[in-house]
This record gives sequence, structure tokens and C-alpha cells, in this order.
Amino acid sequence: MNRCRIFALGTVLIAACTTTSDSAAQLELSSKPLLLEYQTGDSGHWNSPTGTIEDDGSVLYRLSGSGDLEIVIVCQLTSGFYTQELLSTTSEWNSIAKVWPYQACPATDMTVPNNDIKITGQMAQAGAVFASDATDSSFTNSWSFEMSVAPGVVDFAATNGTMIALRRDQELKTDFVESEVDLSTEGLALLSSSFALPDILAGETVSTFEGLGTPNNTIVNLPSTASTFSVLPNSISSDGDSYSVSILVSGTGEARTVSGSFLNVVPSSFSLLPVLSPANYSTTMVSAAWGALPDGYTTVGFSYQDSSNTQTVTVSNGWATSHSPTGSSFDSSFPGHMAMYDANPSLSTHLFAIEEISTDPNEMIYTSGLSD
Repeated sequence: MNRCRIFALGTVLIAACTTTSDSAAQLELSSKPLLLEYQTGDSGHWNSPTGTIEDDGSVLYRLSGSGDLEIVIVCQLTSGFYTQELLSTTSEWNSIAKVWPYQACPATDMTVPNNDIKITGQMAQAGAVFASDATDSSFTNSWSFEMSVAPGVVDFAATNGTMIALRRDQELKTDFVESEVDLSTEGLALLSSSFALPDILAGETVSTFEGLGTPNNTIVNLPSTASTFSVLPNSISSDGDSYSVSILVSGTGEARTVSGSFLNVVPSSFSLLPVLSPANYSTTMVSAAWGALPDGYTTVGFSYQDSSNTQTVTVSNGWATSHSPTGSSFDSSFPGHMAMYDANPSLSTHLFAIEEISTDPNEMIYTSGLSD
């Protein structure tokens, strides 16, 4: 099964993946939605794919066909519905699946076999420990930790935000007790790597997120600031270490982001997409119109949100070029559509955004959005 990457950009959850197949697209979701329909080409024939439940409880859908690709996903939330619609082409899917769908549906009650083992131990300093995708933390000194991970080769990490200790390549088959972690004797100081944002505007603020990914897939949260990221000292770094970084630059009613993953080093400068001109929204239907967009964008999208429901429409560059380059509307022709899924256009707030998704190994993703 292909794993997904998750970037911490506000509340965005990236929950889709691609895998190599003869299908037009493979869509992997962290949980089963209330409704999923798709159509390819210009046939107007909608399909209801049957998902395959993976070992970790995620659901894999295989979508067949070629040409235009339209997908609708409806999630049921505690107090309403979240509907996401994609208008794209099958040739663009591999790039778009890195970010779409944006919102994961709430987890269902599917039972997933759990063969996890426990890693326990004690840490002398306040801080956090990490192993695979598990973590534990404490604000007090001399504390006990416990994490559950899948058996296998595991990298263990501990940090207090300034020091870090790494125990790599631990082959664990049963519950395991780590020897006491004492950063004063085992830890090394994290290094600081400065970066610049040449495209920042007056009045904008910067927030950042950084995660270290080890060769054995342990994710370690690292400290970062508005101008610096953390990196490992050379003496404990590995050729397979990667740094996933996200930068959010926000002003009044607008936000721009850039994120990517980098082997061993973090860039010293990041570019940003320009601030968008506002879109025009309909008050009678979920529809938006916009002017010229920056060259090279991958998707353009908008959302309507009232007190209960949210509807989003995401349009790829290829689809927009062929069909409607300056606007789009929500397509409610899919089977199973119900009015109770829809946001009230006259009572909604809006978000308008574009994305640029690079094809380089660093998987850079740029966004620029406006909200009201």
C-alpha cells in the first residue's frame, strides 16, 4: 500500500495517495465517506466504486476510464455535511492526489487488526519521544513514556526542543523497554538553519511547522520560527533523513503557503505565489467567477460554508483550459445528491484559492487563498 504525506497547513488534511495501476486513478482515503461517485470522459455516466479496506483501516478506490475526471465525496459530520467536488483530467491526477481531498471524513467503526507492540521507558528531562508515527510527551522532568508501534525496525528519538537523541535501527518484535533517556549525556544540540521569504508583504505574519522523517519512518516534531528551521548535527544525521517543512504567511483576509520535503538540508529561501484578486460569488448557487490566474497553477478552487454544511469545488488547470477558464459551479447531477448536503449560498462565507504542485523530488506545494 502506498503511504500518504501529511502537511500541517492550518486544518488541511492530505488524505489521498496514488499508486501505479492500469486504472485511471487510485484514491486512498483514511476512512469511508458517506458517498463517493465519479465519472470519466464526457459520457455523463456516474460510477459508485467499491472500496477495498487496507490493513490500516484506510479505504482504497480504483477509478477506471480516461479523459475528464469528476469525483464527488460527501462526508457526514457531527452537525452537517462536507462535500468535495473535483473537476480534473486523468492525466493530472498523480499531481492533484497529493493534496485532494482536503478534508478527511470522520473515522468509521471498522475494526482493524492491532498487532502493535509497546515501547516504554523513562526520560530525565521534560520533552517528547517519538517512534514510527507514535509520540508521548511531558512538561515535567523524570517522567515515564509509553507508545504503541507496529513490530519491525524502529528509529527512536527524544528531544526537549534544543537537544535531541536518536537511537536508530532498533529491531523490535515484542514489547520493549528503552534505557533511560538523559539528554545531558546522550543528546546533541539541534542546529538552526535560517531562511528568507523575499515575497512577503508588509503586515503579513509568518508561522511554520517542521517534521524530521527518518529512514525507518519515524516522524519527529522539530522547533521552528518565522525565520529558522532546525537540522540535525552531521554526526547523527543519516542520508535517508528528510525535513518536511510548511510555511504559512497570512494577512488580512489572505493566506499563502509553501511546503516541501528535503533530504538532509533545508533551503535558505522560499518563494510564494502572489496574493489573488477576489472572486465573484453567486448568492443563488454554489458558483464562482475569477479573472486571470498566475501562470503554472495546478488547481483553482472555492468553497461555500454556512453554519452546518461546506461545499468545495476544485478545478484543475487542464479541465479549466478545456471547459471554463474563468469560473465554475458545483455539479449536483451525481446519484444520491440530496439538498440537505448543500450550503445555503446566501448565508455562506467563502474561500477562494489556487495551488501549484511541483513535480520535482521535493514535492513543493504552493497555495494562495482569500477568505471573507
